[in-house]
Amino acid sequence: MELWTCWAPSATTMTAPTSVRHGAALNSNGTVKASQKISQTTGGLSATFSTDEFFGHEVAGIGDIDGNGVGDIAVAAPRDDDGTTDAGAIYVLQLDSAGLVGQTKISSTTGGFASTLDLSDWFGVGLSSLGDLDGDGSNLGCRSLR
Repeated sequence: MELWTCWAPSATTMTAPTSVRHGAALNSNGTVKASQKISQTTGGLSATFSTDEFFGHEVAGIGDIDGNGVGDIAVAAPRDDDGTTDAGAIYVLQLDSAGLVGQTKISSTTGGFASTLDLSDWFGVGLSSLGDLDGDGSNLGCRSLR
């Protein structure tokens, strides 16, 4: 079973992704087995986004970090304003078979991130699963513009 995601732009302005991710578990023949919408109002996501944060710009599967048997994902919001304008953030979404069960935000002000993010860094503009580099389950590669 795989997790597939896509972003949904604003229906009225066709702006960048803001608060909607659609995920689907796929059957081995490529058809949809189950799907889940994750947004500010559906799927248990408690975060609130403005239209310019670009939540969902990048998504990476990060393995099953909470050990419940369902793969988890990291979702970027590279223009999040924690700390300073457009510093960026990443949301780690812990999923279960019914959808979202938990979330952790990683930014310059929360989530234990030790580096300093500056104005317009766009932290999370690129995400990639790096596998398990240190034996603790999962590692995530994150790119910023600067």
